[in-house]
Amino acid sequence: MLSQNQIFASGTRDLADLPLAEAVDSASLISAGDALALAFLGLLAGCMALERRRPCLRGSLAAVKASYKFNLITFLLNDFTLSLLSLPALYLAAESFRGLGLLGGMEDGALKFLTCFLLLDLTMYAWHYAMHHNDGLWMFHRVHHDDACLNVTTGLRFHTGEMCLETLTRAAFIVGVGVDSGTVLACQGVISLFVLMHHANLRLPGEQWLSWIFIVPRLHRVHHSTLRAEHDSNYGAVFSFWDRLFGTLKELEPAAIGLPPNGARGFVAILRDGLHTLAAAKGPAPVPVRANRDRHRPR
Repeated sequence: MLSQNQIFASGTRDLADLPLAEAVDSASLISAGDALALAFLGLLAGCMALERRRPCLRGSLAAVKASYKFNLITFLLNDFTLSLLSLPALYLAAESFRGLGLLGGMEDGALKFLTCFLLLDLTMYAWHYAMHHNDGLWMFHRVHHDDACLNVTTGLRFHTGEMCLETLTRAAFIVGVGVDSGTVLACQGVISLFVLMHHANLRLPGEQWLSWIFIVPRLHRVHHSTLRAEHDSNYGAVFSFWDRLFGTLKELEPAAIGLPPNGARGFVAILRDGLHTLAAAKGPAPVPVRANRDRHRPR
């Protein structure tokens, strides 16, 4: 998930110091960033309202409120941290290596943007897969899966360590693909809208048809199953055809959501999980990924 400050921050240079054409482009980027930020807030508020009226999975009001509180605080913490750390890395990577990557020679326009969007979504699929299949990365990512009350704000619940590593992944993407940071931030802003939507505790009209192309709530609920054999699936952020192509798609209704309980834990304790090794983690250590794969392998 992208810090919302980053969606439009790459357009914050003083427009008066730029040539007219570049100033117009920068002004357009700011407008696009504002539109994405408004869409983000509107989608978040709309999904929260619908979840209260027509939830797909019913939970106690206390559990929902606790989830909202934790997830929104985590989002604000990450937003502040990434505003300080992420944008300079992305901007410098784009400025230093612009034109040298895969799409460096392609003319700017809709085709380049769509190609960048597809490649970024594929990159996020691969990154998500890696977090589930590397024990060190999983210790960060498990904070996201620790929410037993799946709802739209779960799409904001990520460990700060994971967000910093994802920033480095996007910086590497800018270098390898050869697009400017503004394009990547715009693409990631659109992806963030899809991430909110597929975490929503809702049933969407026509989900069974939409799921042939997109990751919809019905598919992503499987990804938040308590069972490791089920939540190691459906890694896509926007498009479901990556999962179909690489054989990681599962279509079923999970019996339970979240990770097996380790007892009541507070905000700091949950975030601290990602800063411990498997051996030092407080409470029962999660079964390593490799051991889980062996456990669920057909005999």
